[in-house]
Order: sequence, then C-alpha cells, then structure tokens
Amino acid sequence: MTLHDALDSIVNSSTRDAMKRPSMGGYFFRSAISSAEGTVGDYTLTMRERANDNGNPVDYVYSYDASAGEWTPPATMPDLDGEFFAMLVADDWATGVATDFETARTGAGGEKW
Repeated sequence: MTLHDALDSIVNSSTRDAMKRPSMGGYFFRSAISSAEGTVGDYTLTMRERANDNGNPVDYVYSYDASAGEWTPPATMPDLDGEFFAMLVADDWATGVATDFETARTGAGGEKW
C-alpha cells in the first residue's frame, strides 16, 4: 500500500485512524473528521516521530481544509533526509489504530512481544 492509499484508507475508515510502515517506530494519525457546519470534512494528520524530546512526543501536525482541498503544513517541518524520503515513496504502508501504534512506539503497554 502506498502512502496515498494508506491516507485514503484512514480518512475513509471509522475504525482505523493511523498508518505506518512496518520498519517505523513512529506513525501518522488523523484526528476525528469534522462534521460541524463550516468545517465539514476537515481533519488534522499528525506525524509522530519514534523518539520523544525530554519525555514529550515530537509531532508535526498538518491541517486539511476539505472545502478548499488544501493542506496547511506545521510551523516546523521534519527534515527531508534520505530516511524520510524513502519512507514517503515506499509501498509497504499499513493502517491500524493510533492507540495501538502509540503503545508499540513507547513500549508502555507492558506486552512481552
């Protein structure tokens, strides 16, 4: 599944709200999709890095305006290095639930595996 396929999947799903590649410790997750008048279809897509910064998640939040069909990037952008670029063009994206991905990222679930 490409990045585009994964994004389409989580936007159209009522149960899966996150996506990542199997090799990633971090992940992307979307907010609830707005149904409020004037913002119908709007949502945010957050990219969360694997590592924390002083115990806090490192997030890059992109906002989607459905009526304009436009994305607004975060004030601080992630570095476009080789690892990031390879991640974006890969075709092994998977979807899941953000809380599950967060548990796996932090190891906070206490699961052995």
